[in-house]
Amino acid sequence: MAASLWMGDLEPYMDENFISRAFATMGELVLSVKVIRNRLTGYLIIIHF
Repeated sequence: MAASLWMGDLEPYMDENFISRAFATMGELVLSVKVIRNRLTGYLIIIHF
């Protein structure tokens, strides 16, 4: 079963690699990570499992 997770208010250092490693540490298999950077609204990320 595929799932997606949206996270907002991220710090600039939280890139695709950081997020993938963080979830892998908890035993989750991350299929893809997309970071969206917006000057006005900040950083958000979409993770697919």
